Amino acid sequence: MLCGRTYHTMDTKNRIIIPQALRSEMGDVVYVTVGYDNNLFVMSESTFNKLAEKVLGVAETSVEAREFRRTFFGDAVMCQLDKTGRLILPQLLIDHAGIKKDVVIIGIFDKLEVWSKESYDEYVANRSAGTTDSVLEKMAQHGV
Repeated sequence: MLCGRTYHTMDTKNRIIIPQALRSEMGDVVYVTVGYDNNLFVMSESTFNKLAEKVLGVAETSVEAREFRRTFFGDAVMCQLDKTGRLILPQLLIDHAGIKKDVVIIGIFDKLEVWSKESYDEYVANRSAGTTDSVLEKMAQHGV
């Protein structure tokens, strides 16, 4: 299970370090694609394949499904972590997430979210107590 939050700096070759504890859960081959909140998803090959099956299970006749497929698969990149656990982020995805230098890596059970530190700080600052309460209510409806 992937969990926790860490802070890192992207180097001049667009590399970030995936912490060892997270790396051991994911393996050396990962997929990176756009996330839902101006962030990136990093996931193992098996997680990517499971999610791909779900995405492909939605009828192509849906405009939203086609748009999601184009973004999810079109921007996805298979990456090999180097021996020290560094991941080279493609420029397209760096631009999407607004990453300049500092990143926040968050373990979200079966995938990682990679945020620019600025975007993550803004996200945290804009969360209101009302939004948090609303989220908690919705999760309670699902038995969480």
